[in-house]
Amino acid sequence: MENYSAIMEMFRGKRGCCENIEPSETYNERLHECVEIEDKIKERLKDNAETLELIEKLSWVTMGTEAAAVDDHYYEGFCFGVLLGLEVAGTRSK
Repeated sequence: MENYSAIMEMFRGKRGCCENIEPSETYNERLHECVEIEDKIKERLKDNAETLELIEKLSWVTMGTEAAAVDDHYYEGFCFGVLLGLEVAGTRSK
């Protein structure tokens, strides 16, 4: 029987991958609300293509910004987790 390895779970894509993280109920509720609001805006602006295009660009830029923030937080959390692990590994019981 193989010993548990978080490193191998990450390598095999079982843990630590965004694709494997189940969105929370709060996330799904807010996403649904965003879609509803976007649909209402599009309906109100259907006769104003230029403004609608700007709103759609803003939406894409906002999503890109959020994705970059998620990447930054994941990276920082991973780095800090390694530092915690090194500190714990270097601590001796007295």
